[in-house]
Amino acid sequence: MNNTIIYLIRHGQSQGNLDYTQGVGLESTELGTPLTDEGVNQAFNLSQALKNIKMDGIYSSHLIRAKQTAEIIARQFNLPVLIKPEIRERERGNLNNLSELEIRKEHPVLYGNPEQLSEEEMWHYQLFPDMETALHAVERFLKALREIARSEKGKTVAIVSHGNVIRSFLVKIKYTTFEQIPQHSLANTGYIKLKTDGINFKVLKTEGLTIKKIIIN
Repeated sequence: MNNTIIYLIRHGQSQGNLDYTQGVGLESTELGTPLTDEGVNQAFNLSQALKNIKMDGIYSSHLIRAKQTAEIIARQFNLPVLIKPEIRERERGNLNNLSELEIRKEHPVLYGNPEQLSEEEMWHYQLFPDMETALHAVERFLKALREIARSEKGKTVAIVSHGNVIRSFLVKIKYTTFEQIPQHSLANTGYIKLKTDGINFKVLKTEGLTIKKIIIN
């Protein structure tokens, strides 16, 4: 068996996620915000849900919320967490200086209004010159996933990453569209089960992913 099985997981609820729902808050450090108590519980519950899987490796981005989630899952399997910075979230640049409330008011297209931009425009959209495009983020993310898949050939691994870049990944592999999965369509500790030969990816299962039905008039 040459295919690698990947459980691509969004981190548990972070303080930044909670602040978003309340319309306040900043990503206070370069490494982001830690998990809330609810996020810790979510990660533990996921570790229990996955415990009967023969897991060969656990990978995480270097951001605190992903790393903490991965560490909780890794304890279930007695495995180390391997840090892969390339699977981090899309970098927001100067948006880090705005609260989530300000971002939602001033830049609603970032928060689930794809009808304002075509899919091609979504790939290249930037609010500021130092903001990473969705295309750049997904290209370095894809490269990292392929590297992991080749190094773990024939094995099963968990990769803890972030909602925005996972969203772009699902669009890039043509599983869905930006319109069908607005921001936050993948729940905290939701995951995508993938099969890959190290180049191409097939979605086998999703948990916690909401896909909108598009009605064409």
